[in-house]
Amino acid sequence: MTSSALPEDTHLAYTITHEAWYARSLPDDRREINIAASAEGSGGGVAWEFTVEEVNLGSHGPEIRVKVLDDAFAAFTQIPQFFAALEAENVKGLDEVRHLLDKMGATDETERRGPHGVTRPVTTAERIRRAIKDAADAEDATVAVLRTLGMEVDSR
Repeated sequence: MTSSALPEDTHLAYTITHEAWYARSLPDDRREINIAASAEGSGGGVAWEFTVEEVNLGSHGPEIRVKVLDDAFAAFTQIPQFFAALEAENVKGLDEVRHLLDKMGATDETERRGPHGVTRPVTTAERIRRAIKDAADAEDATVAVLRTLGMEVDSR
């Protein structure tokens, strides 16, 4: 699945805002991916862009919200396969959105290294979330979280 009808001299790209080196300086801690028809070359810029954010609905788990301003409505006709796949594949989280974009050949343009070579540190909360997500079951998740926190784990 590749993108096709993008404006001339652009390519499909995305930025994972919460993974960027500057994420801690943003006013909120929202998990989101910014998707754009990014211009190649020295001029830069975008033809259009929109945001997909992850919303926690409590016991229902995460859902995604697509936020498109009117100047980006062209995205609906230029990458219709993206919007169709959101529904067809029942996409619920940002990891699935990223996977979908990768299948479409989009470029990850997230700036994970700052201008002085500084890489955004991974917070303890992020390490815990990753440990839980990667765990096979609740017991594995508990062990992974304890290890992440540097605690001893009973090996019964």
